[in-house]
Amino acid sequence: MDKDNFHSFVQPGDVIQSTMAKSGTVWLAQIVHLLNNNGSDKMSIFEGLGTLDIMSYPGQTIDERIATESRKRRPGVPMSWTTHEPTHHYGLNPRSHPEIKYIVTARNCKEAIKSFHPFINGLTKEFKDHWGGFAPPVPKEKAVEMIALKMPHAFFGHIQSWWQYRNEPNVFLLHYANLKTNPRHEISRIAEFLNITIHEDVMERVLEKSSFSYMKRNSHRYSIYFGKEDDKYLAFNEGTHINSGKADGGEEFFTPAMNAIWEKAVSKHWIGAEPEMISWVQNGGPMP
Repeated sequence: MDKDNFHSFVQPGDVIQSTMAKSGTVWLAQIVHLLNNNGSDKMSIFEGLGTLDIMSYPGQTIDERIATESRKRRPGVPMSWTTHEPTHHYGLNPRSHPEIKYIVTARNCKEAIKSFHPFINGLTKEFKDHWGGFAPPVPKEKAVEMIALKMPHAFFGHIQSWWQYRNEPNVFLLHYANLKTNPRHEISRIAEFLNITIHEDVMERVLEKSSFSYMKRNSHRYSIYFGKEDDKYLAFNEGTHINSGKADGGEEFFTPAMNAIWEKAVSKHWIGAEPEMISWVQNGGPMP
């Protein structure tokens, strides 16, 4: 996205949630939405959440996208945006945009691929009909190839590009395992980063309504629709994008052949990467 288009979307005070693929995108959006609305989720998260890098239908122009996303903005209220992109895109350099806040998520990569497999296979027939048959059924071995060989920027490139900015005052790096293990602590840190004072009663509402049990029971509230205003269709089968959210390392999901593909990709795309970064991405814990 170039300079002019970026500033047509994003305004000073906005928050960009740049999430590694399958590292809790909807979960984080729900948490930020609850924090901004005093623990209430009467309004859908998608009513105020913009997307920076996803077209709603084939052939959608940039002007059409700007018009659609701009209608979500409420006067005087900072808007949240979601993206999976690394920092080489204009607008995703936090040093050049100190007036914007960035929340960046990471997750153990094998866990993320384990989550990606049912996700990519959960696309509805309506979605596939609109997008030329994408994506055909993907066995788990092919899911590893898609990510490790064809889309390395979604995992390797994403976190490596953001890692250099981890100490910037307008950047907050969040690990999926930390949020899963101690949600109260991590949500308090998110609120502090966003300059939101959160009282105990609000915290309890945020914890309840951002829990996987709550979101799974109410999965229809997080359904993702694509298409034009007069031709909306469900993109993913109900509940597909709200999984169990386990932080189990994903090891039991991987076969020896999948591990070989993955390790080859790691050695290629993270060559020269800081060992502290690799350890944190894979395990979580305190930021090095």
